[in-house]
Amino acid sequence: MVEIKLKLNNLKKVENQIVKKTRKVFLLFWANLIWYIHLAIVLIALGLFFIPLNYLPNKIIWHFYFLWSIIFFQITAGLIYLNKTKSFQFVCPLTAIEKHLVKKHPHKHVGESCIGDFCAERIGLPKWIGTICVIIALTLVTLQYFKRI
Repeated sequence: MVEIKLKLNNLKKVENQIVKKTRKVFLLFWANLIWYIHLAIVLIALGLFFIPLNYLPNKIIWHFYFLWSIIFFQITAGLIYLNKTKSFQFVCPLTAIEKHLVKKHPHKHVGESCIGDFCAERIGLPKWIGTICVIIALTLVTLQYFKRI
């Protein structure tokens, strides 16, 4: 009888370990998927600078609204996190979800951004380089938009 209980306990432990590992793999899959969505957004935002207007005549208008809608979503998420952080910062909703999936507390990592993390971890540049690139891109797109109209 004692041996059966020990075997059942061992089976439950193994089952719990399998469930934990499966959950971790599942969550990491979604976190990586969100990272690739980030990558696609960044590539679209930067890639549109190199597409000639004769291929996409409405490129400037679309690019302007695309980038400013991203900023709008970041401001909205920043206002949502305002209660937890007690200071306003731009918050990428995708980064917050990604941090939540990998069990980091999103409100503790509010100042982090996907572009800044990419610059720091994958390229080896300081995080502020990503912020400068975003500001330059927004400035260029806004100037193009108002020059076109």
